Amino acid sequence: MCPLSSSNVPLIRLSTILAKPSQIGYLSHMNNGANAMQVYVVIGGINYEGECFDTLRLFDCKSAAEAYKEQLEDEFAIDYVLMEVRQVEMQSAIVA
Repeated sequence: MCPLSSSNVPLIRLSTILAKPSQIGYLSHMNNGANAMQVYVVIGGINYEGECFDTLRLFDCKSAAEAYKEQLEDEFAIDYVLMEVRQVEMQSAIVA
């Protein structure tokens, strides 16, 4: 179980949520990319259980992401930490 989790919610693989654009065709049809930005995704995981979403954080600064990665490796019972650069788009049902 995730060391930061207070519930028994099952863990889900990060790759199923943050799939790369080549894996999901509809990402290229969302919009013109005006709301897109690159972020550093950091998440800790436990062997044989997967990623722990209680540890998931998005950063716009690489040094802050690396500091959080080191904190997860040093302070928590996490077996591994993933850090990737991903593109995200802000989606809203409210149109301005």
